[in-house]
Amino acid sequence: NMKYKILTLCAGANVRSVGLKYLLKYKYGHESLACGQDANSTETIEMLCNWADYIIVVTKDYLTFIPEKYKDRTFCYEIGADRFGYAFHPELLEICDKLIVEHGVFNKNSMVIR
Repeated sequence: NMKYKILTLCAGANVRSVGLKYLLKYKYGHESLACGQDANSTETIEMLCNWADYIIVVTKDYLTFIPEKYKDRTFCYEIGADRFGYAFHPELLEICDKLIVEHGVFNKNSMVIR
């Protein structure tokens, strides 16, 4: 199976992006980092986008924080606003896992198809 470097982005890099990163890394075996548009500088986000094979934002509003030259490798998993409070909230992990499986790119035995 292909293993990817995946950047996840939310607001504070504490809850949604961390829950998503956790599943991508520990359940699906990808290298994954979390960042946040409030938590990281523009320069850091750009550096991390350059590192990543793929980028996942947790709501379409955050697409604006991804530099234009990386948008072709960016996906939106519409998790919505943070109502979970912590990264390992069972509902958050269930939503993230469902989106990973439905999207089909990063779950096991899949190929990148746009």
